[in-house]
Amino acid sequence: MVLLKQLLIFLFMMVLGYGMAKKGIMEEKACSAIKWLLVIPLAAMPVIRLVTSNVTMQAVCFVMLATPSGTMVSMMAQECGGEYMTASKGVTLTMVLSILTMPLLFALLRM
Repeated sequence: MVLLKQLLIFLFMMVLGYGMAKKGIMEEKACSAIKWLLVIPLAAMPVIRLVTSNVTMQAVCFVMLATPSGTMVSMMAQECGGEYMTASKGVTLTMVLSILTMPLLFALLRM
């Protein structure tokens, strides 16, 4: 099962890379991705802190809010005849931006 999982990740990365090579990825709206990766986690943290005082639970909720979109989205879009390129761009853009935003958010919230 582990071998199959590793193979699927590799194949997905190849498909995603092929799609990105055909068209630029930064042409899309980066402001929306930044909003989802920065503003929403920061706005949600006071609410999360009100709900639970457990620091581990707060960190888990925070990470769930601050992580990029799932990679399965573009694969499902391709399988179902959806907008594969748009989904690929969104996944890649949020992955790249999360490299910058997650450490920044953790530093701001000192988790």
